[in-house]
Amino acid sequence: MKRKHYFGAILLALALAPGTPATAQEPGEVAWPDYPTCLANAMARFETDLARAEGAGEGPDYDLLTRYDVQHCGILAIVACDLSNDRVACQDALSAEQHALRQEVIAALPESLTQADPFASALYPQLFQLSSDQSAGPDCAGTEETMRAWCATSLASNDLAVAVLAHKLARLSGASAPAVELGWVGPGAPSPPTQRPAR
Repeated sequence: MKRKHYFGAILLALALAPGTPATAQEPGEVAWPDYPTCLANAMARFETDLARAEGAGEGPDYDLLTRYDVQHCGILAIVACDLSNDRVACQDALSAEQHALRQEVIAALPESLTQADPFASALYPQLFQLSSDQSAGPDCAGTEETMRAWCATSLASNDLAVAVLAHKLARLSGASAPAVELGWVGPGAPSPPTQRPAR
């Protein structure tokens, strides 16, 4: 089975799940989520869950510290490129978009958390450093062009997810404004708050 058909079969249900925005593709192509909108909705859901936790007086809800929502949007965008007519150009454009967005997230991060609890105070410097780290070399070298583009986009998606994770920790600690106010993501459509198990 070809790789693009394999990924398409696995993720088609996720891409068309309720609450996931989709944009029209060329006639005959699958409707697929728009990457900026998917990311905006992911951050809106995070803010909804954060408001729920704060309203309940639970203190920082560290269960919200996940990068899977951002990676989910990246995976769907990667597969959308894989199903497009020009896979390499699409992947390269997506990688450039994610690198640029990562720089916006990093620029908006506070350098430290001055009023955080001990856990956040210990974790944040590490996330801040990881967010700004650069690769030691050409991680995707030595492969054919299609795989090189796919590899580069996957790395860009993971790097962005780490930077957003640092932002989330800053939000949990009250040291940063919401992403939509910082300007690196647009307004999204939040879903109902995620139910959390009793602690």
